[in-house]
Amino acid sequence: MNENKPDFLIDTNILVYAQDLTAEPHKRQTAKTFLAKQLFSPKVRISAQNLAEFYSVLTTKLSRQIPREQALEHLNTTMEAFQNILSYSASTVQKAAQINARHQTPFWDSLLAATMLENNIHIIYTENTGDFKKIPHIKAINLFAKQQKK
Repeated sequence: MNENKPDFLIDTNILVYAQDLTAEPHKRQTAKTFLAKQLFSPKVRISAQNLAEFYSVLTTKLSRQIPREQALEHLNTTMEAFQNILSYSASTVQKAAQINARHQTPFWDSLLAATMLENNIHIIYTENTGDFKKIPHIKAINLFAKQQKK
């Protein structure tokens, strides 16, 4: 892996697509391939928020929900594979509220952005580029953009 490449964060939707059996096949495969290439990379970050959202979505929001025990296995595997896990504090929440108010972005995206900025991470791989592009110093890359143009 190129040591000069900047660190980046993987958003929850990428993690979910890799496990969602009802996801569009090309999105599921793209997410799985991307994550496999990033395994154990020191450049990759995920946040505690991503992990919480990941487990919650797998067990409550998918059209074919994953049993809690299996979702816990996916969570544990993800935590082992991506050990650079970012946490946030009360001060991060305050910064997220400021981002939310200033840029009119959803609060949970604002919290993720505040966590990234506190950790000098400026790139996020996500399907949700619209909201993140409103936030200065964050570059949002849509992993599926090439596929959507076909």
